[in-house]
Amino acid sequence: MWLARRRSLDDAIAHLTRYGPAASDQVHHHLLALRQLLDQEAEAFASLEAAAPDVAQKPLPLYIDDEDTVISLTDERSRRSRQPT
Repeated sequence: MWLARRRSLDDAIAHLTRYGPAASDQVHHHLLALRQLLDQEAEAFASLEAAAPDVAQKPLPLYIDDEDTVISLTDERSRRSRQPT
């Protein structure tokens, strides 16, 4: 999967940079901004992950009283497949 994404990215960059140095420079700045955004997201995730053990957690209910409440994606897919379209 990573290799397929890498190939897609390489193809996209090749397509964008075929118009010369100006386009290549613009792609570089966009990728740099994206890297900074991803780094900030990683920092935010790490702080949430570190704090998670200290936050009180309620266990998920074994049974649901309300039919619209969904606990898992599998349950939601099953519920939707039973509904008439």
